[in-house]
Amino acid sequence: MRVAFKEWEIVVDALGRGDQILLLRKGGIHEGREGFRPEHQRFLLFPTLYHQQRECVVASVQARFDEMTRPVSAESVRVEFCAELAEARRLETLAQAKGLHGQHIWRDEVIERRFDWGKDRAIHVLGVRVFRLAHAVEL
Repeated sequence: MRVAFKEWEIVVDALGRGDQILLLRKGGIHEGREGFRPEHQRFLLFPTLYHQQRECVVASVQARFDEMTRPVSAESVRVEFCAELAEARRLETLAQAKGLHGQHIWRDEVIERRFDWGKDRAIHVLGVRVFRLAHAVEL
């Protein structure tokens, strides 16, 4: 598999542990005119620290966040999980987005900010099945 989905390290951890079952995406500059849409059914989960913020995740996950935070200058990244897309939807109302509470580790305020960001008041949700790789890869 040569395709990866870049996501915060704490979110990849939550997906791998079963504490989260979906991915949320707003979309942005790189998606072009048609907006965000998944291009692949299966993909590696590439953990990143880029933009990762402790205060954006629910309190029950913040202790785990503190345990696992690695130095930003790490020379390699460990990829342990892959995901399979089960369903993709565009949520058009904030009520729909808030209805996902308990299926992800984001704080409600973060969901609200992402939903309202930019011209497009919507958010994309990807339901995924997550699998541990037989052999983790160091990149």
